[in-house]
Amino acid sequence: MIFRSKPPIRRTNKGAVELDLGREERDVLELLTRQLGERLNEGPDDPDLRRLYPTAYHQDPERDAEYQILARSELTDARMASLALMRESLYGQQLSDEQLQAWLTTVNQLRLVLGTRLDIGEEDDDVDDFDDPSGERMIYHWLTFILSLILDATRI
Repeated sequence: MIFRSKPPIRRTNKGAVELDLGREERDVLELLTRQLGERLNEGPDDPDLRRLYPTAYHQDPERDAEYQILARSELTDARMASLALMRESLYGQQLSDEQLQAWLTTVNQLRLVLGTRLDIGEEDDDVDDFDDPSGERMIYHWLTFILSLILDATRI
């Protein structure tokens, strides 16, 4: 991955989005998307999902509870649809614009959940990956890199 001459996700001069990730990278993304899908299905009590379902009404807990009841299933359905579309296209060579959007949504969700678990905030620019024996911080930074490639590919 380090010595590539071209980015692994890129828009070509003809407008197609090429996907040139290695098998191991795709396998990691498959595992992460499967885990995220399982967590989304388990329900709203998972503390690592709190950034996916943020508080809408900070000053009114009762109103926020109503909002969460009304919006959560719709948000979960949209998240699951993006997950499914990304997983369907994970081992392909090209992405449609719809698939690229699903990748953007899903990779961002993966980062949010992992960042929540690792307690990474907006101010945490200098995160030492060497103090993380699980490798989750390195995965977080790799997802950030993948997300930046996807964002670059969305620009025509």
